[in-house]
Amino acid sequence: MNDSHALYWPEQFDFYHVGKLSLCDTYFDTRNASWLGYTVHGDGRGLLVIGFHPDYEPSMFAEIGNILCARIAMVRASAQDGVHWISPPTEVFPEQLEQWVKLSRSSKTYLLHFRGDEVHAAGETLPIRAYWFDSPTPKVEDLRSEQASMPARTLTSRAPELGA
Repeated sequence: MNDSHALYWPEQFDFYHVGKLSLCDTYFDTRNASWLGYTVHGDGRGLLVIGFHPDYEPSMFAEIGNILCARIAMVRASAQDGVHWISPPTEVFPEQLEQWVKLSRSSKTYLLHFRGDEVHAAGETLPIRAYWFDSPTPKVEDLRSEQASMPARTLTSRAPELGA
């Protein structure tokens, strides 16, 4: 894919004490992933959607999405000499993403490399998929109204079993 948005995606970045994220070519199975969406508002709207393994703590991935979305908003604001801000994350249903992915101009997979703690072994990795959608894609507020007609779902946190 010719990625005209390549400067949006950092090659790598530290994720607090947890580990480091880096771009990779790792396969990411989108079928069973959980998805979060963030709208970038301002002079050039867009939507960031990140996918992650559903058995891990969603708040960790919500923060990773906040970091990526803030970077995209900063890059866009610098390039367009404008003001951008981001929405809080909201769940994106696979049915929604399936329709939008055909419109994506840019997507990347990141690998989270854990430093090691009581839950994750040092060197353990997790893939995270990220899609960027330029305007006029739906924004998070549109997601909420669209989701009102869908069956209720809960984004849950399930700690993975060690050694599994």
